Amino acid sequence: MFGAISTAAVSAAGFAGPVRDAVVAGRLAEVPPPALDAARAALVDGLHLVVATTAVLCLVAAVVALVLVRDRDRVGAAPAG
Repeated sequence: MFGAISTAAVSAAGFAGPVRDAVVAGRLAEVPPPALDAARAALVDGLHLVVATTAVLCLVAAVVALVLVRDRDRVGAAPAG
């Protein structure tokens, strides 16, 4: 999933084919010098999008965990019955 997000961000920057694959993999040495700055920016944008997506998913998971844990299963809860 995160590879698809990163690839989409790099593709949106106008890279295609083997250059896109090199940028997504972080192999910037394989990118032609005129496109190096744009490739670096596209890689950083893709990674930023992946990290932001991960942060949102972690926040959602934390909220779901807080809602779904039963009160009696919480640490320090009074014994049942």
